[in-house]
Amino acid sequence: MQPPKPKAPFDFTLNLDKIDRFEPIKFDTKFFESLEKIAQGIALFQANMAKIAQPLLIGFAEAFKDSKKADAVQAAGWIPHPTIPIADIEPDMAAARIDAILTAHYRANWSTVRETMSKSVASTAIDAEAKATFEEALAAHEAGLYRSVVRVLFPEIERVARETVYGGSRKELVGTGAGRKNNAGLRDFREALMSKLPVGVALGTPFALTVVQKMYEHLYTYVPEDPAGLAVFERDPVPNRHASQHGFVAYSSEQNSINMLAMADFMFHVIMRVHGYLEGVAAEDARAS
Repeated sequence: MQPPKPKAPFDFTLNLDKIDRFEPIKFDTKFFESLEKIAQGIALFQANMAKIAQPLLIGFAEAFKDSKKADAVQAAGWIPHPTIPIADIEPDMAAARIDAILTAHYRANWSTVRETMSKSVASTAIDAEAKATFEEALAAHEAGLYRSVVRVLFPEIERVARETVYGGSRKELVGTGAGRKNNAGLRDFREALMSKLPVGVALGTPFALTVVQKMYEHLYTYVPEDPAGLAVFERDPVPNRHASQHGFVAYSSEQNSINMLAMADFMFHVIMRVHGYLEGVAAEDARAS
């Protein structure tokens, strides 16, 4: 029995003569036209997604920019706001050091701070009454009337919300009949902002992630009657609506006043952004019906 003959080695060279003899594959012209249309559709989809995603990505970038510094500012008892010298703040800086920096900054640069806050609120779509009220609050702060700043701005925030996102109603939107509570605490608005509305609605405002959380957890929280519970709010320099309007805590310091001005600026922006979003949704629904 003879051994098998060795096979010819595999030819790794490019043999043009052999390739020449292959019959070319013929494709249907309609198939290519379909592919072209699919490619055009994909390109259009990508372009549209880019238009949609870009503002959202910008919003995320703005929201997360300096977020750790903003958290440190808030932990030190101040509302993060574009008027703070964020470059001077470090995330691991002691609260006492941050407090000293911001106290000195707001006193030394009040005229610039006032102008910045005034222009910010003026740029929103709130009505003339709200803008005039904010200007009076700025004047009150400059005059050292810190209690007045807190007590005048909370009702104005509620009025703006009532006339816009609540459609003029004095009641919360959830519930029926007697179950619908007064909306002074903006409960439904806060709940919607935290869990129901698109995240991009609030992200366009500076330090949004930090400030929205503070607004939700503290600004409108019910103040308990027991001394220990009340003491928690007395120690927090950020005013609470319930404590202020019912006289449970005296918000009489310069820091209380600055925090109220900063939070009002933020709230006016967010309320009007939500209102604009809701109006857009309503317009789309009307066109679809």
